[in-house]
Amino acid sequence: MKKWRRYVARLLPILVISLVVGGSAYSWNARTIGQNQMPMPLGFGMSVVLSGSMEPTLSVNDLVFVRPSESYEPGDVIVYQSGNSLIIHRLLENDGTTAVTQGDANNAPDEPFPVYYIKGKLAGVIPKVGAVIQILQSLPGTLAVLALAVYLMIRSHRKDESEAAAETDQIRQEIEKLKAEMLSAQQTQEDAQPEAVEQTQEDAQPEAAEQTQEDAQPGAAEQTEQ
Repeated sequence: MKKWRRYVARLLPILVISLVVGGSAYSWNARTIGQNQMPMPLGFGMSVVLSGSMEPTLSVNDLVFVRPSESYEPGDVIVYQSGNSLIIHRLLENDGTTAVTQGDANNAPDEPFPVYYIKGKLAGVIPKVGAVIQILQSLPGTLAVLALAVYLMIRSHRKDESEAAAETDQIRQEIEKLKAEMLSAQQTQEDAQPEAVEQTQEDAQPEAAEQTQEDAQPGAAEQTEQ
């Protein structure tokens, strides 16, 4: 479990950096070279509501999800590109060639535009999240995310080094403890050997004395008889 967390901690910053750099490069290429203000690499696009023209349906800083459709009917909330801007309004007319939209809070319809300007229809909305997205998409926000990812990567690496050093110290302590126990056991064994030798000598002395007495007694008896 610990190794799995360590692996995730290392992989996550790399993934964040890859997504930020790759997403920024793709978006820049689509908007500057392809003149596409809403690229849809995954089949849907996202945009942030910048005005109150769709109140109360949509509010400023709402994050909207847009998905292309085969047909667009009056009443659909659609997003279309006008120059370098994206406009999200409700569709009033669509004759297959030109379309007319109007914001729910506006008093007059927009100018007609070609149908192929339409990027898609509203598929979902998250209120008030757009402010965060705009900050992250700005240069300072992108740099902050990259800096945080690099910091987390460095911190994870240093933590791994610290844990490895702690494990090495623990192993070294175990080895030193084992050496001390072995030396203690060896010393105890060496101290026990002289005592055993002395005990053997003490046990041997009475036996030698008894043997001497036994050898001497017959001789004394023979001398007495003579």
